[in-house]
Amino acid sequence: VKGQMWAFREARSLAGVVAGEGQAWDGWRIEGRWPEGAELRALGAGITRCGDWRAVDLPRAVLMVSPALWQGDALIAAPHAGFWPDLAPITAPFRFSRR
Repeated sequence: VKGQMWAFREARSLAGVVAGEGQAWDGWRIEGRWPEGAELRALGAGITRCGDWRAVDLPRAVLMVSPALWQGDALIAAPHAGFWPDLAPITAPFRFSRR
């Protein structure tokens, strides 16, 4: 966005950083019940699965280092990129929080 400056993590500083249930990832946590085998890690190239991620009006590089919930190679949720499908069939509601 013209006229704004962004400070965010470098992708390489988050490479391989993964958090499981009850753990924090770069200061982010998920509160609530996790889907079986899910993990919290950077969105990265998963941004291409987020439909209209441009509508959230955040730079691509910022979104790529934002937290996302994954189950293997399946992207479950990436709230900063506007990807939050109906999770009701998967698990009880949960939310991302910064701690």
